[in-house]
Amino acid sequence: LIMAIINHESGFQPDVTSSAGAQGLMQILPSNFADLDISDGYNIEQNVDGGTKLLKKCIEMYGGNVEMGMIAYAGGCG
Repeated sequence: LIMAIINHESGFQPDVTSSAGAQGLMQILPSNFADLDISDGYNIEQNVDGGTKLLKKCIEMYGGNVEMGMIAYAGGCG
């Protein structure tokens, strides 16, 4: 699942930035960095670890529904 998200979000390019400012492999917004223990959005390890935490949070928001969690991840959990 994580590999599919990375492929969709960044095409496995760790240095990519979206037009909205999301960074790295899992396209995480800098406003989420502190909550996810990310100091460098382009650091592969930090980005994937933080993105995985964020995805888990989104899935939990929807009672374990993976599909809804993925939609929330793509649109922003907030």
